[in-house]
Amino acid sequence: MGGENKKLEYLESMHPFGMVPVLIDDDGSKVYESQAMARYIVTKYAPDGGIVPKDLKKNALFEQAMSIESFNFHPYALALAARKFSDLQRDCR
Repeated sequence: MGGENKKLEYLESMHPFGMVPVLIDDDGSKVYESQAMARYIVTKYAPDGGIVPKDLKKNALFEQAMSIESFNFHPYALALAARKFSDLQRDCR
């Protein structure tokens, strides 16, 4: 993005933490954070099915798995991606 996501206009109108991506729906509403975007898409396009279980206990297991991904794997994946991106930037100089 070239730093546009850190500018005040982006922070105020798109994502207050300056992150990407941001889902912008047909009506102009915005959703950020990957899991929120995934749930939004599933709910919008597969309201009677999809991957989110309706059964209380199955839903709890689904949410548990989503939490495990968020708090255990994501930080490591982010660190790895940052390191690879840094290496790529260095190689391009």
